[in-house]
Amino acid sequence: MRLEQSINNTSLVMAIQFKDSEKILLFPGDAEYGNWLSWHDPQLNWSFVKNNVLQTVGVDYIFKNTVLYKVGHHLSQNGTGKEIGLEQIKHPELAAMVTLDFKKILPGWLNTMPNDFIGAELINKTKGKLFFSGAYEPILKNIQTPRVSINANHLKETVKNNKKFVGKIAVEYSVKG
Repeated sequence: MRLEQSINNTSLVMAIQFKDSEKILLFPGDAEYGNWLSWHDPQLNWSFVKNNVLQTVGVDYIFKNTVLYKVGHHLSQNGTGKEIGLEQIKHPELAAMVTLDFKKILPGWLNTMPNDFIGAELINKTKGKLFFSGAYEPILKNIQTPRVSINANHLKETVKNNKKFVGKIAVEYSVKG
C-alpha cells in the first residue's frame, strides 16, 4: 500500500548508450539522493562489448559520457545528487530536460522546486540547452535567485531554446550518436 502512495525513489533508472560514440542518455526517473549515492558502490558496475572486448565500467564512466540528462524529481534538491552526480557530468555536448508542473506539486513542496542551485548549474553546464516541459518562465524565475550565478549568454540561450516549444505538448531534441 505504501508503494502506491509514495512512489518516489522507486523508479527504473536507465542509461542508454550509443555503441560507437559511447554517448549516454541518462533517465533517472524519480531517483532520490540515496539512490544516486548507491550507484557509487564499487561493486556496482555495468558491462558492454566494444571492439569485441568486454568493457566493465562504473558510474563515473556513465556520468562522463552523459550527453542528455532527463532531470529527475521535478528539479528538486533531492532528485539530483549534486556532488555525487551533476558535478561529475561534464560532457561538452550536455543537454538536459526538466518536467515540472507547478499545478501537480503539493503546496507544501512548491518552495523547494525547482532547486535554484541545480537549475543554475544545469543552465551553465548545458550552455543553455536546458529544456522545460510546459511554461518555462515561472521555472526560470524561481531559478534566478540572488543565491546563484548564471552566465548571461547561457540564460539567453535557455530562453531562446524554450520559446520554440511554448504551447507544444512535446520538446524535441536530437542527439547525434
